[in-house]
Amino acid sequence: MGPLGSAMSAHTRPHKKKKELGLLVVAVAVLTFSECGGGGTSSPPSPSPPSTPILKSIAVAPANSSIVVAANVQFTAMGTLSDGSTKNLTTYATWNSSATNVATVNSEGVAAGGAPGTTTITATSGAISGSTSLAVSAVAGTTTITATLGGVSGSTSLTVTPSPPPQPPSHP
Repeated sequence: MGPLGSAMSAHTRPHKKKKELGLLVVAVAVLTFSECGGGGTSSPPSPSPPSTPILKSIAVAPANSSIVVAANVQFTAMGTLSDGSTKNLTTYATWNSSATNVATVNSEGVAAGGAPGTTTITATSGAISGSTSLAVSAVAGTTTITATLGGVSGSTSLTVTPSPPPQPPSHP
């Protein structure tokens, strides 16, 4: 190849590279345009899933109860949700008695009287709680006992009067 052929060949190379670069820019632009949805039309946004109702409050029932020592009472915990609905949380709540010597409460909301006094029964779910009071009193009352022996009946009354609980010994 002569000097002219060599000069032509060197001259066409930059032009060829410019043409290839131009085609590459066009290809990238087409791909980018097609990736963002094409001709300017867009589909409506997908609906978001319904939100889950949030627990707003807990009501403990029966409110302000009273029982005697050794008796039980079943409490229920009703949750009110952000959508206005309610849900029974009795078996899901964490139960607590503020004075476990007066009454204990199990994981199902059953409280048992232990000693005369007053305690607060609380049901908690997450950061939300509700409570009520429980008064425990000593067993007191009168009953009639009737017995029959050999055809002969007899009856008598029995009165139970609680004594005050023993006081702990004082240490001098």
